[in-house]
Amino acid sequence: MFNARKHSDFELSGPLTVGSILGKAIRCVGFNGGGNDVERPLNPKDKLVLAALRRCGKPVSAYDLIDDLKPEGVKAPPTVYRALGKLIDAGLVHRLESLNAFVACTHSHTCEAVAFAVCDDCGSVAEFESQELSGLLKGWAKKARFGLRQMTLELRGSCAACAKKAG
Repeated sequence: MFNARKHSDFELSGPLTVGSILGKAIRCVGFNGGGNDVERPLNPKDKLVLAALRRCGKPVSAYDLIDDLKPEGVKAPPTVYRALGKLIDAGLVHRLESLNAFVACTHSHTCEAVAFAVCDDCGSVAEFESQELSGLLKGWAKKARFGLRQMTLELRGSCAACAKKAG
């Protein structure tokens, strides 16, 4: 079941910088298998992966992260995938299925549904949330007796800047 607490534990305010994100990421919420939240601190490699995603500012593959982090001593794919899994569980990173890529969370979530607008022209991604969208999707799941774990929506199209250039 989706756990909205994951996002609220990392409330962000003010300008989003690598420092502000890492400051909020000192602890990471995980799952102990029994349904109870457990706290796990982010290890140095988790922090490196998160910082690299924040620096990129766009969706990147795990292998792009490995290339970026080689000077820091991160060379093994399992290390990066473990870090990404922990960061996703904490709500600090999202996986964009349609791009097979990862992106750093840009704000704290007050809704259970998170949506991304992906520009097919420039590759930019905007993250947003909506109480109405959350309510609609939860209502459908309840009516359909669908066991909901996560609500992620990806919209594909052109951002305002690219649409303006296209004329």
